[in-house]
Amino acid sequence: VSAMSETALEQLQAITGLAQAEAQALLEAAGSDVQMAISLHFEQEEHRGQNAEAQDQDLHDIAAAPDDGMGLADALREDDNDHGNTLSSEETDPNPQNLSGAPTHHVATTSSYFGWAWQVVSGLSIVSFLFRGASRIFELSGIASLLQWVVLAPLDALGLLPPRGPTGAAAVQQFSSAFEAEYGQTHPRFFEGTLYQALQRSRQHAKFVLVYVRNGRMPSDAVVSRQVISSELVAAFVDEHFVFWIADVATPEGHALRQQLRLAELPAFAVLADGSLMGLARGGISRAAAELLGSVHGPAALSEETVVARLQELLNRFETHLEIARAEQNGRDHDRRLREEQEAEYARALAEDQARELEEAAAAAREAEEQQRRLAEQAEEARLAEEAAAAAERRVRDRIAKASMLPDEPAVAAEATQVVVRMPDGTRLSRRFLKTCCLQVVVDWIEGCQPECEDFDLVSNYPRREFARAQRTSTLEALGLHPAATLFTKEA
Repeated sequence: VSAMSETALEQLQAITGLAQAEAQALLEAAGSDVQMAISLHFEQEEHRGQNAEAQDQDLHDIAAAPDDGMGLADALREDDNDHGNTLSSEETDPNPQNLSGAPTHHVATTSSYFGWAWQVVSGLSIVSFLFRGASRIFELSGIASLLQWVVLAPLDALGLLPPRGPTGAAAVQQFSSAFEAEYGQTHPRFFEGTLYQALQRSRQHAKFVLVYVRNGRMPSDAVVSRQVISSELVAAFVDEHFVFWIADVATPEGHALRQQLRLAELPAFAVLADGSLMGLARGGISRAAAELLGSVHGPAALSEETVVARLQELLNRFETHLEIARAEQNGRDHDRRLREEQEAEYARALAEDQARELEEAAAAAREAEEQQRRLAEQAEEARLAEEAAAAAERRVRDRIAKASMLPDEPAVAAEATQVVVRMPDGTRLSRRFLKTCCLQVVVDWIEGCQPECEDFDLVSNYPRREFARAQRTSTLEALGLHPAATLFTKEA
């Protein structure tokens, strides 16, 4: 079920008081048109109410018929004369009236079934009898309303019926605009929504709903608009104590509401209370969507002082209900604020926990990253150390191999050069080389004697000379180191 269908169903239940299953069936029969469903419901209710009264009255007349020798035909004819069309009077019920229950007053417009049957048999033609009999059967069975559903709903869906005026919130908005254009800005705040929504608003603010039931074609409507609704006194009073809603009998919901409230005179101000609010005040649960607390109608509705006085009387009478509702509302507000504070505190604590967890996670990530970096550095250092160790090992092996390949030391002779090398650790090395040997041979000899020493360059003191690596291919004689030379090593 769509949200729009749920709203229409709730509005239909609020106005008619039907159970959900009955309201759903009625709404489906009306082609999901809530206004048509409302109209059809109250037409059926009116038919059923009239027929039930007629039946009850007939049974009462039969039971009370005097046993004075009067014939059956005479008794029925007298009964029919005594019970003609009458309109019952209507007063404000001091007790709240359930909008969804049976009304306390009815309009009686039917005569005795037996009197009607006697007239048909005794004075009407068979055609008239059949016509009126069929009409009565249609009326009693509700077939007329069913036919209206079957015929009108498809026509309306196909757009073959004339357009209808605005309903619900649109009707109130239209009235508000027209009212301000005609009478100005001074008026109570018109609640621009449906009656169901107005009742919801009243429940939220622990107020009653004041409904102005109007007929725009009546001259008295202009009087009420100009003298009562436009009054600063009425505007301030109504805004303070009520949710103000407009019901125009020209609209289906306005017509239905007038039927439900049984308002015989217009214009009228009706005070409604949300059913749950009244149920709460009584310490129970109300099944009614709303209850009628009282009304101001007819000539009394034309005076601002009278309207305010009557409404004040109703407020005084039901003040305890509002106090209970306000106390309950205050309790709900307190509970709501407490829940909001608890939720805010929980949200704050949760945010702090989440922030702390994020910080801890970030710190753990940084620590893991640092640990990873340290491990990477250690691994790199280990690799480099391993490579250096391997390189040093290879260098030692290479130096030892080179030392084993040195030419034999020559005997003391004119062709031999005596070379003395002083090492950084104080070690003194001495050997003879042919003067034709290159300086690299001397380097290989030194490295073979101390294979673990670092790379070095050779230096002579007298005269001071440094022998570059490029000079290692020159002979000892060419470098001026023959017949004898003393050299030192210098770390390269």
